[in-house]
Amino acid sequence: MAELTGDQSVAIGSDNGTDFPSDWMTNNGTFQHNISFAPSNHTDWIYAIGDNRSWLCPVWNETDGGVGNSFTPSAFFQVIIYSLYGVVFVLALVGNMVVCAVVFTSIRKWTVTNFFIVNMAAGDILMAFFCIPFTFVPTFVLLYWPFGAAMCRLVSFSQAVSVFVSAYTMVAISSDRYLAIVYPLRPRMTRKQAKWIIAAVWLAAVSTALPMLITSKLVVPEDSMWHQCADRYICTEVWADQMQKTQYTAVLLLLQYCFPLAVLVFTYGRIGLEIWGKKTPGEAHQHRDLRLARSKRKMIKMMIIVVFFFAFCWLPFNLLQVIGEHYQEIWSWTKINYVVFACHWLAMSHSAYNPIIYCCFNSKFRQVGHMFHLATPINGPPSPPLSLRYRDPLAITVVYI
Repeated sequence: MAELTGDQSVAIGSDNGTDFPSDWMTNNGTFQHNISFAPSNHTDWIYAIGDNRSWLCPVWNETDGGVGNSFTPSAFFQVIIYSLYGVVFVLALVGNMVVCAVVFTSIRKWTVTNFFIVNMAAGDILMAFFCIPFTFVPTFVLLYWPFGAAMCRLVSFSQAVSVFVSAYTMVAISSDRYLAIVYPLRPRMTRKQAKWIIAAVWLAAVSTALPMLITSKLVVPEDSMWHQCADRYICTEVWADQMQKTQYTAVLLLLQYCFPLAVLVFTYGRIGLEIWGKKTPGEAHQHRDLRLARSKRKMIKMMIIVVFFFAFCWLPFNLLQVIGEHYQEIWSWTKINYVVFACHWLAMSHSAYNPIIYCCFNSKFRQVGHMFHLATPINGPPSPPLSLRYRDPLAITVVYI
C-alpha cells in the first residue's frame, strides 16, 4: 500500500489493465527527472482522507510494479543507487578539495593554469553538492520534490551553473595550453587576464542558466493520479510555449557539450601534433631527450583521457535529452527509469574523474596527497637542473593541463 497523508481505509476496489501514462521532465540543461507514472496490471484502490479532502486513490503493490508508478526500486536496485551515487559524491567532493589544497600549498600556486584548475574544481564541487543528492533522492527514492518551491528554483539554477562552469573552464584550460605550445613566442596569459576569463566563465554560466531560475516551479503532474491523490509535487520547468523549451534544450546541448567537445578536440589535437613532431632544441642529450619523450607521451595520454571522459560521460545523457524532447513516448516506457539512472550517474561521475587524472599523471598531486595522508611534509629529491638553452615549453605543460 502507498503511504498517503491522512487516514486511510482498506482497499475498496480493484482494476486490471488500467493505464495512467504520464511523463514529467526537468530540463535544466543538464539534469532531467524522467519518471513514467504508469500502473501495473493489478491496481488496488483506497479511500484516502486528509487535508480536508478525500480521494479515491490508486495504489500499486510493489510486486506488481510499484507505488504510484510502474517503477518502485527493488531493495537491490536501491542499494545500487545509494552505493554508486555515494561513491561519486564522496570522490567528487574529497578529490576536488584535495586538488584545491594541492594548488594552494604549491610553491607556484598562483600560475594562470592553477587559477583555472581551482575554478574547475569549484564547479565540480558545486555539481556534486547540488546535482547528486538533489536529483537522485526526488527522482529515484521519493518520486516527488520534498524541498519546497524556493529550493526548486535554486537547485535547478545551481545545477546548470555548476555544469557550465566546469565545461567552460575546461575550454579555457585547453585554449591556454594551445596558445602556449602552438604559439610559444606570443606573450603568455597574465594572472589578471586569467581572473577576467574566470569572471567571464561564471557570467556566461549564470546567463545561460538564468531561464532555469525563471521557469522551474512545483507542479502536480496532471496524468499522475498518485501525485494528485497524495498531494505531491515535482520540480520541473513550466514554459509558456513548448517550442521555446525545445529551442532552449538545443542551445544548452550546443553550449554544454558540442562546443566544449569541439574546442577540446581541436586544441588538444593540435597540441598533440605539435609536440609529437617537434624536435628538442639544442645538442642531443640522451638523459634529457628520454625525459622529454616520456613527458610528451604522458601529456598526450592525459589529453586523450581528458577528451575521452568528457565525451563518454556526457554523450548518453545528452542523447537521452534530444531523443526525449522529440519522442515524448519514451517516458512511458516502464524501463526508462533505469536508463535515466545510468545516464545521469555517468554524467555526474565526470566531476570525480579530474582529480583522479591529476593524481595519475602529476607527481605533485601524488606527493602532496601523500603528505596530507601522513600529516608530515615530504621532501623529494630535487629535479635535475635543466639548462635555459634546453628549456622546452612542452616540459612545462606536463605539470598541469
